[in-house]
Amino acid sequence: MKVLLRLFLFLTLLKTGAPLKCETCESHGTNCTSTMKTCPPHISTCAVALIENALEGEKMVSVRKGCEFLEMCPTEMIQFSVGNETTYRANVICCIGASCEIVYPYLQLPPIQPKTNGMKCPACYTKTGTCGHEMVACTGLQKFCFEVSSVSYAGGEEVERIMKGCTTESVCASLRNGHPLLVSHDLVKSARCTPDVFSHSETTKLLIPSFSGLLLLAIFF
Repeated sequence: MKVLLRLFLFLTLLKTGAPLKCETCESHGTNCTSTMKTCPPHISTCAVALIENALEGEKMVSVRKGCEFLEMCPTEMIQFSVGNETTYRANVICCIGASCEIVYPYLQLPPIQPKTNGMKCPACYTKTGTCGHEMVACTGLQKFCFEVSSVSYAGGEEVERIMKGCTTESVCASLRNGHPLLVSHDLVKSARCTPDVFSHSETTKLLIPSFSGLLLLAIFF
């Protein structure tokens, strides 16, 4: 369904030729409203994301709307686990114009799948730059191990973040093609997935200077 939606969005933009405008906002809860903003020329779609973030312990639900790359429209729900029942999930729907107003019946997060799938991954979520030796049993569609090392700057100080755990194919594919669904404001030092979702080799590894998705997804919001 989302593959067809991406094709529809592309054809719609070709037909109109008009600058893309998207409602841009973020808020705790399940909805936010704002004025329409004109997107940069290289941006091809609007996106609405419902996010459930339990990385800091307390589970928080928020919504984000804005301009986005078409490549950032995932074919499945974004989700990953980094141990100690610490999870992150997001349902993202891409849309244009009036179609963005009718996405809410589809913008839902299904129940968490507790059944393990046999995959186990090293697990870590830290801001100190040092990980332990915890392992996490993957569940549902999270059949890949991932690792992301990034740096952010707050108050003039450098904060190094490391995330390791289980995730889905769509997240690993986004790491591979350079439009990650994991971080948006950090400077990413390295990112990898195991196994490789493209060549079926042992590891997908990506070393790039920075990622800059507007919506998808500021984990540390």
